[in-house]
Amino acid sequence: MSDQERKAPLKLSQPGKLELKKTVEAGQVRQSFSHGRSKVVTVDVRKKRTFSSATNAGDIGSSEGASANPLEEALDSARRENERRRVEQNQLNAIRAAILSQLDGRGRLACTIRWRADELQTQLEAAASMLPEQLIIFGPPGTGKSHILRSTYLNKLRIERECVVQTIFHPEYTYGDFVGKLLPLSVPDLNSPGRSTVTYRFYPGHFLLALAKAYREAILVPAGVVRNVALVIDELNRGNCASIFGSIFQLLDRDTRGRSSYRIHLPEMELMALREQAEISDIDQASTAEGRHLLELMRSGEIVIPRNLSIFATMNTSDDSIYYMDSAFKRRWEWEYLAAGTRGRAGDLVNVQIFDDVEPALSAAWKWVDFVDAVNSFILSHSESIRHIEDKQIGYRFIRPEVVNDAVAIPASKIRNKLLFFLWDTVFPRHRSLLADAMGVSLRTFADLSDHLDRFMIMLWDFRSAALTPDD
Repeated sequence: MSDQERKAPLKLSQPGKLELKKTVEAGQVRQSFSHGRSKVVTVDVRKKRTFSSATNAGDIGSSEGASANPLEEALDSARRENERRRVEQNQLNAIRAAILSQLDGRGRLACTIRWRADELQTQLEAAASMLPEQLIIFGPPGTGKSHILRSTYLNKLRIERECVVQTIFHPEYTYGDFVGKLLPLSVPDLNSPGRSTVTYRFYPGHFLLALAKAYREAILVPAGVVRNVALVIDELNRGNCASIFGSIFQLLDRDTRGRSSYRIHLPEMELMALREQAEISDIDQASTAEGRHLLELMRSGEIVIPRNLSIFATMNTSDDSIYYMDSAFKRRWEWEYLAAGTRGRAGDLVNVQIFDDVEPALSAAWKWVDFVDAVNSFILSHSESIRHIEDKQIGYRFIRPEVVNDAVAIPASKIRNKLLFFLWDTVFPRHRSLLADAMGVSLRTFADLSDHLDRFMIMLWDFRSAALTPDD
């Protein structure tokens, strides 16, 4: 091919305006060889195609059919689905009302009971299909962590009381308490009346008990009515989690189905205890695919956390005597922080008053939620002096209300003995002069602070009033 033909533009076979130029051109280079020899050779040079950024940006922005914001699409889809369900529910209610109008009292009762049973069955099936939770709820003391856990998450998963295993971690809590341990037991010696002998018995721990409940539901219960199970751990960071969980740590990784991504081998003694607690020692078949999978693993001495077992934990971030949790352990959990002073979680405490039989007029001016907000604002005002200031606040459930004079109230004695001591011992242990200066009294001991609850309330009232008064 000649140079003229090589440089000629490429055209369509039919007449038209569209044409493409070749992106390859010819060039000459001198190629060197050994012993000083060289040779001129012809090579093809491929051009790099370039585009105008302004043109492309305009084309992309103005192109028809461009996808919308995925978040907006998801929200629109959710709204349409909610509207569809609302319309269907209204139609169903109208049909039921028409049916009930044609029946007598006994017939209406029978239909209502049947419909309610169907609704509960649907809710149980929906709860069984939900993915399990593996959640740590944390925050300052009194923010209602245990309350939120039970009122929200356990209800959402339809977890009944008998399907909840609860424990609390502490510095002496061990792997044996969590999974199981072998302990000596003194029993009467049948061969020697009046004498006893020592035998050994395996005591299953809290995790093994929860696992057994979940295995029993998955293996013995028919599909569609499998109940969810929960293991609830209070004060998670007061125990040495790495030591307590041991090899169970490997099971905390869950796949998209909610089951453990990995499996671990369980010692024969612990495996026997699991079968015994789950009441599946003589069971070889299961009614669900999940149950059959669990039985197959147990035959090889392996276990996983099934999808119907959720694990919840709570912890206070302001505790001083806590254990460190490494990042590998923490990333296997979902986390939810409950902040202090969230009015939406005050619930039935919104209208609770403070009662003080010594200073009734002073305490009657305070609502409990306003008092807590004022305490937290006073603490936050000293953020430059107090370390970890966010964890030093309190929640509305820091003190439980009582019935006083036929009314629900917060006794001033509990504020004096619990809240003031928390401020003295936890919030201001190194800066007690801040309290003394604010109250205008000398505070050398906790007794001095306890005797001046009235001064503390007046100081908080003035502090709150100054904060609510706009600057001129």
